[in-house]
This record gives sequence, C-alpha cells and structure tokens, in this order.
Amino acid sequence: MLGQKLLFTGLPLTGVVQTATYGGAVDHTVDYAYDYANRLVFRTVDAGRSGGTVPIQESAYVYDGNQIALQFDKIVGGPSALSASDLSHRYLWGPAIDQLLADEHVESLETAGDVVWPLVDNLGTVRDLATYDSNTDVTTIANHHVYDAYGNRTSQTNSAVDCLFGYTARQYDEVSSLQNNLNRWYDAMQHKRRIGQILLLVGLLMAGKSGIVVGGEDWLMLGLILMLLGAVLMLISRSPKN
Repeated sequence: MLGQKLLFTGLPLTGVVQTATYGGAVDHTVDYAYDYANRLVFRTVDAGRSGGTVPIQESAYVYDGNQIALQFDKIVGGPSALSASDLSHRYLWGPAIDQLLADEHVESLETAGDVVWPLVDNLGTVRDLATYDSNTDVTTIANHHVYDAYGNRTSQTNSAVDCLFGYTARQYDEVSSLQNNLNRWYDAMQHKRRIGQILLLVGLLMAGKSGIVVGGEDWLMLGLILMLLGAVLMLISRSPKN
C-alpha cells in the first residue's frame, strides 16, 4: 500500500500497521502479535481504522523452530476464534536457512491438499510456483514472480496461485507491504525511496560543484544524471505494487 504508516502500540509483543494512500484516510489496519522469541504468531486485518465493524481477516502461525509449519486463516464479520478447521497451509522446509520446499494448500483436514512447489533463486527468493498433475504426469509453472533489486515484486503471471513467502523466502504481508525478517520488518519500497533521495542529494552536490572545479562540465553532467536517477526511483516508489 502507498504511504504506509507504521505504529507500535499496546504491549511490547504487539504492533499495529495502518496503510493509506498519500493524503488519504486509513484504508487498512493490521494488528500483529508475537511470542517470547519475537516470532509473528497472530495477524488481524481490519478494513479501515481499528475497531470497525467491517469484515476482519485473522491469521495464526505455528512454528517449527523459526520456520512457519502451519498457517490458519479465517475471514469473519467480527471477533471470532480460529479453530483447527481453519488450517489453510502446511509448509515443508529443508535443512538450509529459509529453504522452503513445499506449500500444501489445505482444503480439508480429512484429505490431502494441492501442493505448490516453490522454485527459488540463489538468494532463496521464490521466483516460480509449480504444480504437478499426477494424472498427466505434467509439472506446470502456475505463477512466475519478478522482483527488482530491492525486493519489490514488480509483476506476476497468475495472482490466483500465491505463496506467503517471497523475497529471500521471508514472509510477506500483501496488505502492509512489509516483509517479516524475524527481528525486524523490511520495507522494500521505502528502501528504494531512500536510495532515490541519496542519489538526488549527491547529484545536487556534484552539479553545484561544477562551477568551481576544472572540468566542471563533466561534474555537471554526472550530477544531472544522478539527480534524474534519484527522481525516477522516488517516483517509482510511489507507485502501487503488483
């Protein structure tokens, strides 16, 4: 979301994130709760300011070590407790750090769900989500993700097939546009915006220096290029995510 505002309120192991368009009213409020090890264990999404009567989405996470093994999701019209029947995902992890192997989409506790196989790059970033049809013995790339250098997902081919984990195989919240790195939240869009501000500032300094040094034309040109790059990054960082 654009213009996200991060607020920490309440107990030390709770937090609130409010999202809004630039200059607009709050459109979502996301409440987070953590356990003693700083692991995210509960998430609630309220469309609007906290305490409204609009539908609420609740999610809970069960861990095996520092990795999410089970995910529970529920959409309700008011406060309601999650139950075992709300199990939505089972995750399989490998022995390496953040090595996601499989994501089972659970529809029923009585039968096995459809398995999505994440295909990752050298950073562990989920680039493709593959599905296997046992009847035809065919594996299909159901969704392909494209990321920029900062971890922003710039495009995908099929949003209907998705995974909780994305850049560097860390949990991503599509409502708050934040990535959970266990002990801190990472805002990829804000990082891009800050890089743009730095380039803009350096470009201004170099352009200003062009009049007092030998070969000032080169300094001016380089400064203008950096200012242009900085402005582009800042403009892109204000655009909605895919």
